Amino acid sequence: MRESRYLEQLELLTSRTAELGRPDVRVLPCLWGDGLGSTLGAGGASVPDAPPSEVGAEAQWPVTRWALLTADPTHELRLLAVQYASRKDRTAIVPGTLPYGERLRRTAQALAGHSDLEPPLQRAGLRRHFTPSVADVLESEDARLAMARADERVDSAELCATLARAFVARASLRYEAAGGWPPLMSGRTRDALVTEVTMRLGTLELGVSDRLVKFGMQLGLRFGASTMMERRHDIVLERHALAGDVLHYLTRGQRIRDFIKATITRASDDVVLVAHSLGGIASLDLLVGEHIPSVGTLLTVGSQGPLLYEIGSLPSLPFGEALPDWMPRWVNVYDPRDPLAYVGSSPKLFGDRIEDVRIDNGVPIQDAHSAYFDSDEFYDVLDSCLS
Repeated sequence: MRESRYLEQLELLTSRTAELGRPDVRVLPCLWGDGLGSTLGAGGASVPDAPPSEVGAEAQWPVTRWALLTADPTHELRLLAVQYASRKDRTAIVPGTLPYGERLRRTAQALAGHSDLEPPLQRAGLRRHFTPSVADVLESEDARLAMARADERVDSAELCATLARAFVARASLRYEAAGGWPPLMSGRTRDALVTEVTMRLGTLELGVSDRLVKFGMQLGLRFGASTMMERRHDIVLERHALAGDVLHYLTRGQRIRDFIKATITRASDDVVLVAHSLGGIASLDLLVGEHIPSVGTLLTVGSQGPLLYEIGSLPSLPFGEALPDWMPRWVNVYDPRDPLAYVGSSPKLFGDRIEDVRIDNGVPIQDAHSAYFDSDEFYDVLDSCLS
C-alpha cells in the first residue's frame, strides 16, 4: 500500500480497535511502502501503450463475446431461449418426425465421431475435453430450452453457431480446470474450430447470431469485459506495487525489515504485530531471523508467508527447517475467498507453531484481500491476541 490507502486502513483499524474497550492499547503505524517499496523509475516506460482510441466497440465484440463465454459458456443459449419463447408463430411439427431440437441434439452427440474435427481439436489442445463438454452443454437447461423452442426454418444457423461456441468455451474451461492454465490457442485457431463444429451441426451462417448477442456484448463492454488489457498501461502505473513490492522485497528486503524493527522499538515492551499481506512476510522473516522479546504475538492477515515457505522462497527459512524456539505466538487470519491468503498449520509446514483462523469477510473474491479490517470476526481474533 501507499500512503493514502494505508492511512484509510489505519484509521479504520484504529477506530475499530478502540471499540474493543481497551484504553491501554494504542495503534502505531508502520508505513514502509512509500519510502522503501518499489517504484517505476522511468514512469512506466516498459509497459506497452493501450491500443489506438479509434478502435471502437464494434471491433471489440469478438473479444467481448469470448470474455463472456469464458465466464458462462451457455449464456448465449439462455438469451436464445428467451427470444424463441416470445414468438407467436412456429413451424408445425410434421407427424411422425422428430422435433428439430431433438435431431440437433443427436447430431451434436455424434460430433465425437467426425474424424475431420480431430485436427482442429488437436491444434486447439481440446481433443480430450471436447466430448464431455458437448455433454455438459447439452445437459444444461439453457441448451435444452433453446433447442426445444427453436424453429428450424429460421433459427438453424443461429442456434448451430451458438451451440458450437458453447461447446468450445466449455472445453476451454475443462482444459483450464485440468491443467491450471487456459488453452494455448489464438482467436484464429478458436474461430476455425467453431466454424468446423458449426458445419458438422448442419449449417454455417456465422454472422446471423451477432444480432442476438449485441445486447449481451454491450453489457459486457459496459462492465469492462474486453477493456482490461486496453487499460493495461494505466493499471500498471496505478497498481505496480502489488507485484513490484513483492519482487523488491525478495531482492532488497533487509531495509524493510529494519524499518519494521525500528517501529517495534519505538512501541513498547508488549507488542502485537499486525501484518497484512506482504507485511506479514516481512514481519515473519524479521521474527524468524532475530529474537525480539517485546513482540508477544505476530498476527498475519491475508499473508503469503506459508506459500513462500512451501515453495522454498521465504528468505529467512528454507523449506523443511523448523521455526526457531524464540518465535512468538503466530496467529494467521485468512478468508478462503482471498486469493492472496495462505495457511500454514499442516504438519508438513508449521504444524502447531501457527494458529490458522478462518474468517468470512462477506465479500466477493476480488474484494476479500482488502476487507479484513472492517470484519467483526477479525476484531474478535485481535481481541483474543491482546488478552
